[in-house]
Amino acid sequence: MPSIWDATFLIEPADGDSPSSGDDEIRVIRSAVTERIANEHTTYVGDATGGNYLLDWNHRAGSAKGYFQDAAPTNRPNAATALTAADNGRLWFDDNNGDILYVYVHPNWVGVVREIARFSIQGVMLTGQKVIPSIVFPRACTVVRVDAYLDTAPTGAAFRLDLEAIAQGAGSSIFDTNDYVEIAIAANTGNSTDMEGTNSVIAAGERLEVDIDQIGSTIAGSDLSITIEVTVG
Repeated sequence: MPSIWDATFLIEPADGDSPSSGDDEIRVIRSAVTERIANEHTTYVGDATGGNYLLDWNHRAGSAKGYFQDAAPTNRPNAATALTAADNGRLWFDDNNGDILYVYVHPNWVGVVREIARFSIQGVMLTGQKVIPSIVFPRACTVVRVDAYLDTAPTGAAFRLDLEAIAQGAGSSIFDTNDYVEIAIAANTGNSTDMEGTNSVIAAGERLEVDIDQIGSTIAGSDLSITIEVTVG
């Protein structure tokens, strides 16, 4: 049965239990380990109920330290063991490329900072490409969600809006299964999180083009608002 690291454990083996002062050395080592671990970890120290191995050795509040470097980490802090799914949740702050925070989701580092771009088109909707000037992103990002709202709902047919990644070539929709966000007949809102893996990744300085592929056949729909949500990095 494993021992519990508590106050009793620290005073064992008792003085005189083994020859050549071996018992003394064991107690010294145990005490030294406790003092060092307790600097940034929770142990039974100061807790009269101590010895709860399910709680011992957790990081104290504010003590966890993420990676702070300009290249994506590939190894655990020991610098020898490669990161695996067991490392999911580790944090890395990129201090050289935009000061971006990432979380590890094996096998990738995923940006956790989200930003939102909003714009609108007033008046009755018309089909066409590049219906407003292109949207330029100053930092590398990945589009994760697009929401659209029409103040006047379309009737007769649904309203469909597409966003194209210009750097990927003409017609490169950022959406996957359906190349559009749809606002249904007589509805005011629509959204999509179904992104195409390559086209939804936007490099710094690249741009998105807004295309209106379809409008209502009876009432086109009017006064459009669009919100684009991205993860940075």
